[in-house]
Amino acid sequence: MALTRNEQLAAVSAYFATRREAILLAWRKADRADPEQATGRSLTLGQFLDHIPEMHELGAVAFKGFMSAAGADYPMVDDGTLLDGLQVASRVDAVIGVHAESEALTAYFTDQLARAGRQDPRAIAEGRPPIAEYEAMQRAIVLARHAKARLHIVHMSIPEGADLIQTARRNGVRDAHSRPRSSPIGRSVRGS
Repeated sequence: MALTRNEQLAAVSAYFATRREAILLAWRKADRADPEQATGRSLTLGQFLDHIPEMHELGAVAFKGFMSAAGADYPMVDDGTLLDGLQVASRVDAVIGVHAESEALTAYFTDQLARAGRQDPRAIAEGRPPIAEYEAMQRAIVLARHAKARLHIVHMSIPEGADLIQTARRNGVRDAHSRPRSSPIGRSVRGS
């Protein structure tokens, strides 16, 4: 019999309660060894991938990557690294979540706006048109299907994204899902 959501949360809470001291001990040891917390920022994405099984064992159920540049704190995951991460996550039955936005397309549209003298706040949104999300979602779905991995598209903002996810499920992508975010009225691949 499947557990209810409350029973699942209680089980997760109980698990972490039994691991509390070990987790705190490991955290304190790492903190003493690196009081400036510089090590975490120095891990390459490849090194991070090596730790997915261990983090999953400790209770992490999902891992997020950005398919476009999102600043120094959120490095872009190239397609090869994303595929590697999906394959590692598949082996431990973890979920990979992606912020699906095509770096190539957003760079192109942002550059076009800058050449036209547009650097106003609205140009930031206009430099990320729906097609950039649509293309990246398609790419993530293809990689997830190849890796036989569970996929979550975070912050989906285009109606066509739901169609992509339904098709992905029918075509064998395990647990493909998303949670839409609020978006401007009319934002659509067809209407942009």
